[in-house]
Amino acid sequence: MRAWNKTDSSILMILLLAAVALGWYYPSIPTEVPSHYGLNGKVDALSPKAFLWELYGILVSLQLILYFVGKINPRFYNYPFEIREENRELVLRATFRLLNELRIFILLLFLLIIGFSLFSMERIPIWFLLVTVLVPILLTIKGIILIYKANKPN
Repeated sequence: MRAWNKTDSSILMILLLAAVALGWYYPSIPTEVPSHYGLNGKVDALSPKAFLWELYGILVSLQLILYFVGKINPRFYNYPFEIREENRELVLRATFRLLNELRIFILLLFLLIIGFSLFSMERIPIWFLLVTVLVPILLTIKGIILIYKANKPN
C-alpha cells in the first residue's frame, strides 16, 4: 500500500480550487450549458447548469476510486507474472506511476470539459477529441511496458 504523496496533495488542492471556482461563477452561468459535443465538435445537447456539479461529482468519484485502487493490497492486482520479493518494489512503483498519470489525465480532462460547458463553447477543437482517445491509450501502453520492465531481472 502506498502513502499519501505530493500528487495526492496536488490533486486535492486542484479539486478544491475547481469547486470554489465553480461555486463562484455558478450564479452567472446560463441556465442551460452544453452537455455533449458531437464528433464534429459542435454542441448537440444542452443540460441545466446543475450538470456542471454532476460532472464535478463524477470527477471526484473517479479520483477517489483510483486513489483507493492504489491502497489495495498489491497481491490482489492481476499481474501477468509472479510478484517476487526482488521485483516487488519496482513493479509497485511502476503501477502507482500509471495510476497517478491516469488520475492526472482524468483531472485535466474533466476540468477542460467543465470549462467548455462553463463558458458555453459552441464548438470544441478536434485536437481535444483526439487527445481524449489517444492519451489514455498511450499512458496505459507506457504503464504496461514499465511494469513488464520492472519485472525483468537486472
